[in-house]
Amino acid sequence: MAVPRPTRAGSRCSPQAPVFYDNPVQPGDAMSASVAANGGGAFTLTLTDSTQGWTQTTNQASNAAQLGSAEVIAEAPSDGTGAVLPLSNFGTVSFTNATADNTALGNENPAALTMVSANDVTEATPSALTGGNAFTVTWDSNGTNATAPAPADTAAAATGTGGTSGRHHHHHDWWFGG
Repeated sequence: MAVPRPTRAGSRCSPQAPVFYDNPVQPGDAMSASVAANGGGAFTLTLTDSTQGWTQTTNQASNAAQLGSAEVIAEAPSDGTGAVLPLSNFGTVSFTNATADNTALGNENPAALTMVSANDVTEATPSALTGGNAFTVTWDSNGTNATAPAPADTAAAATGTGGTSGRHHHHHDWWFGG
């Protein structure tokens, strides 16, 4: 298995371009993130790497935000201009304590989205939820045709159909509308 190279962290208030930080991030680092809606389209995004010992906070605005959904994502990197870069073999990334409005993700009937290339090749697959608030995303770009994961007991699995740069969906996540 190839180990991802050190990278830098970033955050964004979609659909805006990401904000990148110069702080180091290494494979295996324990990361946490939060988004707080401050009203009037203003948001505070906080990203913490507890392994490296840093926290970055940025304030962003989105007049189009409807506060109707939340995403917990492992996303393909971009080059800062919005162009999605090739996905490297990141192994498996674990998400724990995934909540929105202090509610476990599994309580909101979430759907899993699988990254699929323009050639209908599965690139990464989310697992079923465990404990209502944890899941993994596994790199799976072995050249086989895309298949959706088996539905979790509280979540309907689905393959994403939006996205950019030749991918049906450019990140992997559990999401719910609320």
